[in-house]
Amino acid sequence: MCEALPNDLVERGADAQQSYLFVIDGSKALRKAIREIFGTRGVVQRCQVHKTRNVLDHLPKSLQPSMGKTMHDAYRSSSKQTARKCLQNLATQLEQDYPDAAASLREGLEETMTLGAVLKFS
Repeated sequence: MCEALPNDLVERGADAQQSYLFVIDGSKALRKAIREIFGTRGVVQRCQVHKTRNVLDHLPKSLQPSMGKTMHDAYRSSSKQTARKCLQNLATQLEQDYPDAAASLREGLEETMTLGAVLKFS
């Protein structure tokens, strides 16, 4: 099913030999389909909003606002390295009491920063 979307793109004229940026949520099946059809030319940016929601879903409601702000601030850091360090530190802080939140944060972390740490929307 997930292969249908990238296959449809090719059928409608996308050249599978060209590089493309795909912005996706955490769907492993969709990620796999992009990799199979476009190989390394299928560059993926994971959605930072979905990543944040997924992490927060593993935390008590009382912690969600502060952890959400911490992740938001990290993604808006001045550099990819700063964002990575902040998010890795957050995962370490969460590890003991909220291991599922820490694991969720670490999973696919690099792909949440494909375009760099700073994405501004006007």
